[in-house]
Amino acid sequence: MNFPTMTLIAATLLLPAVAAQAQLTEDTASVWTLQNENASISAGRPTDRFYVNGFRLGWTSPTTAVPDFLAVLGHTLWGAGQQRVAFDLTQQIYTPANTSLIRPSPYDRP
Repeated sequence: MNFPTMTLIAATLLLPAVAAQAQLTEDTASVWTLQNENASISAGRPTDRFYVNGFRLGWTSPTTAVPDFLAVLGHTLWGAGQQRVAFDLTQQIYTPANTSLIRPSPYDRP
């Protein structure tokens, strides 16, 4: 085996071990998400069938602002590591396949 090949193999085996030792710094910023989707403004034929509109308002905490009881639960379930808490308020609106039915089909999404 030549030297470049041996170096590549050694790096492939050692880099994951070095990366596992890396510690991320705490993120003190929260993330706000505002998302609105509307099929009436999409180009072409919508591929998601009868989906008409969706709205989402979300907040994700900083890694430093997870309540203690949730942090303990998270560490118990998934082990050590940084954690965040996220809350979303979501609305999705669908139109039935046949809008003229008096009694909607029980097999239709809405």
